[in-house]
Amino acid sequence: KQEIYKHYSEFMNDKTLSVINSNKSNKKSYCIDFNSDIVIINYDILDKFQDKLMSYKWDFIINDESHYIKNIKAKRTIALMNIANNSNSQYHLLLTGTPMLNRPKELVTQLQVIDRLHDISASEFLFKLRYCDGQKTAFGWTFDGATHTQELREKLKKIMIRRTKKEVLTELPEKLIQELFIDIDNRK
Repeated sequence: KQEIYKHYSEFMNDKTLSVINSNKSNKKSYCIDFNSDIVIINYDILDKFQDKLMSYKWDFIINDESHYIKNIKAKRTIALMNIANNSNSQYHLLLTGTPMLNRPKELVTQLQVIDRLHDISASEFLFKLRYCDGQKTAFGWTFDGATHTQELREKLKKIMIRRTKKEVLTELPEKLIQELFIDIDNRK
């Protein structure tokens, strides 16, 4: 919240901002205020508020750390897919430093949320077959590998913007390493 006001104070003059999060002292209690221009909500409670979030017409939806939605069976991913598909938002932006942690199949849900899977492949199955080393086994299909990675990288360049730390962290000071020595009374 403070960072938004700090970096966008000019824009925020007439805007209101709400942060919807769980109350640490009571996990079932939430601070809820959807009557703001900007709403920030944690992925872990997104499913509890998806109906309410879908009832608004958002101008813009931004998801930070979008690699958290890689598992299509996770509650947070299902909720975000529902919100993305039913909120009639004009724009949807995903942010992450690591769009794919291990395998190309982790990109599928992210591409679906921003409705860009069709820019890479005709269908989810064909995407996985081509780029995830699709293999038919006695138990069904597996998509746990990576194939045609250079081709995928080229296609992703058309829909993703990649910035290195060197390019985007120019305002941060150099890393400071400090050694602290602590006496241990009880080594057990």
